[in-house]
Amino acid sequence: MTTVLLGNVAVAANEAESKKIRKWYSQVQGDKSLKKTTIKTGEDEAPHSVTLTRYSAASRALRKLHITYGGEHGVEDVTYYYQDGSLFFIYSA
Repeated sequence: MTTVLLGNVAVAANEAESKKIRKWYSQVQGDKSLKKTTIKTGEDEAPHSVTLTRYSAASRALRKLHITYGGEHGVEDVTYYYQDGSLFFIYSA
């Protein structure tokens, strides 16, 4: 049994589920054909600035959404990963 963190919530995932998530993650990260669309507000890394980058397949299906936002205490990065229209993984740094 593996523990997967979703925000502040820990979710137990069996090894088969973890393996599937790793496979989908690798597919999204390795797909160089994804179309990248970026929207920015404010200055880079300035307080209250936001950069949203959408990565979509040729079918226009959302595969990855990366959000960077500046706050009073630094920059936050959150990336959401999608498979078949469903969220399957969130990475926050």
